[in-house]
Amino acid sequence: YEADELRLFADIVAKGFVYRGKKPVYWSIPCRTALAEAEVEYANHVSQSCFVKFPVVGLEKTFVVIWTTTPWTLPANLAVAYNKDFQYVTVKVGDENYILFRGLLPVVAGKCGWTNYTETPFAAEALARLEYQHPFCNRKSKAFPADFVTADTGTGFVHIAPGHGLDDYNLGRANGLPVYSPVNDDGCLAYTNDFPPEFQMPAEMVGKSILEKHGKSDANEAVLHELRVRHALLHQENYHHSYPHCWRSKTPVIFRAMDQWFIKIDHEKFRETALAEIDRVTWIPDWGVNRIKGAVQSRPDWCISRQ
Repeated sequence: YEADELRLFADIVAKGFVYRGKKPVYWSIPCRTALAEAEVEYANHVSQSCFVKFPVVGLEKTFVVIWTTTPWTLPANLAVAYNKDFQYVTVKVGDENYILFRGLLPVVAGKCGWTNYTETPFAAEALARLEYQHPFCNRKSKAFPADFVTADTGTGFVHIAPGHGLDDYNLGRANGLPVYSPVNDDGCLAYTNDFPPEFQMPAEMVGKSILEKHGKSDANEAVLHELRVRHALLHQENYHHSYPHCWRSKTPVIFRAMDQWFIKIDHEKFRETALAEIDRVTWIPDWGVNRIKGAVQSRPDWCISRQ
């Protein structure tokens, strides 16, 4: 049986399906290993979400506002994404100006406690030229258009960490950003070789664990503390949602970019062949065909590494 497995795998390698790449994968911190799609189960989870101010370069007391449910990924931020079809506005609150999507302004204002404010349109062409300063790392970044920026939650700006999400990764690749993931195998924040240390996170954050205990993690707490000290935290609240968990340890997984081995799902029309084969099978119950077809249509390349 094992010999046949190896022969089949050798055949797959010979046909060019297997490659080594650096992509965000599901990572189980207690098990210290990457997980495949089938090894992840979803459960209700409470995240420490926050609204954060990113200072705009060249505009005094003006900030892009982002929302995230994973504060620990902020050290890895290399861009923000916006939707070119949205109407963005500058909101004046006191002596500060906040840029966000007009459609989400009432919700954001309510959460952040803005009662007396004025709004003016922010030109779409200005978004393409926008540059901002990272709230606590010594580096500047830009804004890029993206279709995955939605109108249902957040601010109309999405914080982009190419090493910690698939949409982020694809946007980063398209715009020449490094796949930066400052997290080690133990699930702790760490410096990498992508930037000199002085351009990475403050030294106080290094070694802080992302693994949550009782709804909080040392990494999240360290980032939130830094944001408060620098007056960059607009609002923080608990956010209830469905989140991927490791099927063995039952702990929340993280998305983490690292070198892994993958099987190309679209190589030599492999996905199309599999979908055609699904239609030739008799499914009991018959609605099962939709579930397997949906999984095959949407699945990313298969991570086959195991640490």
